[in-house]
Amino acid sequence: MDADALVAQLRPIRLPADYATLGLADALAAFALGVAAAILVVALVRPLLARREDPAADAERQIEALRAAPAEARILGLAHLLARLDPERRAPRPDDLDTALYARRAPADPAALAAAVEAAILRAARRRTAAP
Repeated sequence: MDADALVAQLRPIRLPADYATLGLADALAAFALGVAAAILVVALVRPLLARREDPAADAERQIEALRAAPAEARILGLAHLLARLDPERRAPRPDDLDTALYARRAPADPAALAAAVEAAILRAARRRTAAP
């Protein structure tokens, strides 16, 4: 007997009737796989579609929030913001900033110092916006 004759004598494959029909369990399993795939796709795509915050606009909002603070707290908050936006210290710092932060006496003109620090913050924020 050759192989073709043997194959011709084989009976066809018979599946149980439960396998041939789509039941409730099969539909729920397919739905669960679809939901799992959708969650995975959303998790992978979300960082690509997230809205990126503009550092300059964020800095302006934080500066505006610090305007109502007392002079010492305002200068300290501005210094923290400047350090966060410009950790490499590329933007020039006002000369009185270290004195205002570490000396016991208040700066000669807190408003001028705050304005100089705000300008340095905005320069640093714009530089971060322009950087890739």
